[in-house]
Amino acid sequence: MDAPCTVAELRDRLAAECPQAREPLANKRVLACVGDTIVPDTHIVSPRESIEFLAPVSGG
Repeated sequence: MDAPCTVAELRDRLAAECPQAREPLANKRVLACVGDTIVPDTHIVSPRESIEFLAPVSGG
């Protein structure tokens, strides 16, 4: 990405580029993480930030 965007916009961009990821990215239980911090979909991602999407996990 060349310009800042929100996590929600990034989810949309990734889903458009990779249709098989559309369903997981649309799941609000899949959290976005920047560094060691979980961020909301309104977080502005700068071009220099690395973002990861964390799938929900079950366990006990």
